[in-house]
Amino acid sequence: MSNRNIQGIVAALVLLAGAVTSTAAPRVECVAGCGQGPKLVEPFGVAADADGNWYICEYKGQRITRADGKGNFTVFAGGERDPKAFNDPHGLFIARGRMYVADTLNHRVVRIDLKTGQSRVV
Repeated sequence: MSNRNIQGIVAALVLLAGAVTSTAAPRVECVAGCGQGPKLVEPFGVAADADGNWYICEYKGQRITRADGKGNFTVFAGGERDPKAFNDPHGLFIARGRMYVADTLNHRVVRIDLKTGQSRVV
């Protein structure tokens, strides 16, 4: 599957979740990494928490990005906040207030508490 297809799927999921309430093409395109809006770098996985936030695993972005119910995007883990946190994360899963990230090239699973942001290798 191409990066463009994955970006389209992530944009559709964000729209369905209500994170973006407008269906206008420029806003959707920004979600997919175009225009002046948030840039997603090879999104690879997505999961939602009980509070309606969506988390997007960015394979080459080396980060997890959070999209809240108002369409605001913030780096939740990795990226510039902690560039050594991940090495090509491939997926994530959320259960009981914790996120589990498949940190592929580091050969590990990282558990992150959604409230505190504290992480540890499982």
